Amino acid sequence: FSLYTNGFCFGLSLVIIKIIINTLIFGGFSSFLFTFWGSITGFFAMYVTKKILKEKVSCIGVSAVGSFFHIVMQYTVSAFVMKSMAVFSLMPYAVVFSLIYSVLVGIISELIIKRWYLK
Repeated sequence: FSLYTNGFCFGLSLVIIKIIINTLIFGGFSSFLFTFWGSITGFFAMYVTKKILKEKVSCIGVSAVGSFFHIVMQYTVSAFVMKSMAVFSLMPYAVVFSLIYSVLVGIISELIIKRWYLK
């Protein structure tokens, strides 16, 4: 949402604030790793998608791309931390659910942008 309304720098600052708050609430180094790599990867995937595809992709598509890369990176970090590839067996379920929710977030973002920002 903030990539469309406030731009790259503001969006990145929100991601950094999210990482800090999430780490403070859930604590632990592994929590930081999951949050950091998932959030940063998802954000940059959304930014690159929006930058390259411009008008060819909506908030829904950008949100879905970010969600997918966020989940993939979290499971990759998890496999690294746990030293086990077994964690990837759960990834398809997480991807499906995250894509469903990211589409909902994208739809809501589009509605908000059209209603309040494109008047």
